[in-house]
Amino acid sequence: MLFSRPALAATLFVLALPAFAGSASRDMAPYTFPAEDRAISLNGDLPACDDGGILSAIKDQFDSKQFWFGESDLSIVSFDVGQERQVGFRKHGAEFIPRRYCVIRAMFNDGRPREVKYNIIERGGFVGFGPGVEFCAVGEDRARAFPPHCSGAVR
Repeated sequence: MLFSRPALAATLFVLALPAFAGSASRDMAPYTFPAEDRAISLNGDLPACDDGGILSAIKDQFDSKQFWFGESDLSIVSFDVGQERQVGFRKHGAEFIPRRYCVIRAMFNDGRPREVKYNIIERGGFVGFGPGVEFCAVGEDRARAFPPHCSGAVR
């Protein structure tokens, strides 16, 4: 006998593999995977960068994080509302959740102004109700969650 049964089976398997792989990749290629299963569609209706509720949420969350993790009494005193700017906007699509990217200057209780970079997320609030916000104060990202210099918060 020229080949043993296991060697013959392995050879046939290896020779047949490209035929199966080619058809599977052709069938899967055009499908776009959605960001999530949406019971309620997202429409890109997001608050503006200077929205009072969003800025209040940033202040409250920053103060809370500093109290629990920052080991300092640093807090945001005020925002320079006339100087905020939108640096990006993803309205809607199957592959992502709508977000508005913004930068604003904030005054802190140590007397130093710092940039706060943030993004507003549609249905990103508690249990998906209302908009949510992710933010980073430049120079205060001790955990390096949004490196470098908080630019990860606006990408």
